[in-house]
Amino acid sequence: FRGDAGSGRQLASSGQFRASAVTVRVPGYGTQKWSFDSARNLWRLVSGGPRVEVANLIVQTTAYHQVFLDHRAGLTTMTAKVFGKGRFEAFTGTRDSSAQGAGGLAARGSWRKPGLAYVTSYADANGYPMYFQPGQTWVLLAPKGTKISTAEAGA
Repeated sequence: FRGDAGSGRQLASSGQFRASAVTVRVPGYGTQKWSFDSARNLWRLVSGGPRVEVANLIVQTTAYHQVFLDHRAGLTTMTAKVFGKGRFEAFTGTRDSSAQGAGGLAARGSWRKPGLAYVTSYADANGYPMYFQPGQTWVLLAPKGTKISTAEAGA
């Protein structure tokens, strides 16, 4: 994500909070634990997946459906429905260098992708676009039933 680092905008127009850690429990697939590195202004996957450090983490709740890999052999797999709309939680860095150690920014909202020709849009609880940090963005397409818990900074 390229973003607008100099804008001074917050992540969301409302409902924003600070988080120092995120735990994502995906039914049938295990748990991912993320930690905010305030010195580097990045989210780091500390367990449950590959070594990843990103400016933005998005946990996008989406429906899954079964697709056939081989009809004759009856081989199937589940795949995310990336078109439509749903809920998400976003975790990003902070634009305030004086808030170092206070955790990253987090907010909830809704996503929308009407079709193949469109990019996914992310809006806050008031319907305004979210403003993520410039840099790599990790989007976790989480099935319904995924549990997300956060450790709020300073708690």
